[in-house]
Amino acid sequence: MRSLIENEDIRNEDVEKITIWQPSYFAENFVAFPPTSSVDTASSLKYVVGAYMILRKIGVEWYEKYQEIMADPAFKEISGKIEIIKDEGLQALFDKENIVKGKVEIRTRKRVFEKEMRLEELKGNPRNNPMSFEDVKEKFLELAVPVIGEDKCRSFLGSLDKGDPSLRISELMRSLVL
Repeated sequence: MRSLIENEDIRNEDVEKITIWQPSYFAENFVAFPPTSSVDTASSLKYVVGAYMILRKIGVEWYEKYQEIMADPAFKEISGKIEIIKDEGLQALFDKENIVKGKVEIRTRKRVFEKEMRLEELKGNPRNNPMSFEDVKEKFLELAVPVIGEDKCRSFLGSLDKGDPSLRISELMRSLVL
């Protein structure tokens, strides 16, 4: 969904409906809505898509601020337009290869955008589409700075950047201790 939203420059106010087809077994476990705790947010595909549509980035605030996000009128509006479909046909394919499928219907432009994607194509798949070292560092900072602070994060990355083969993992981990 993220790929579709970013590539087509879709604005929330233009969205009429978002439909996501999930393999039936997968969807069975990820349809809980609304989530009742920060832990539940990871098991609610509707929440995850709605939060992405509002924040336009993936990060730790999805979990830390889930109550604020769910109280946001814009979130309530967009999440009301999200439909998750349990797809038996997709399940049969999913047993052989990981496929996701999504559709966004646009009100003002009278257009429908659809995307079917194999999970192997997603950014970050180590076999087919790995993240660059810069991507990994950026993701690390985004997730770790709110937890351990920027100084410790930069120190850790500085140790990695040196590429010192004698660096022991225990020394590296000390730079992350709270």
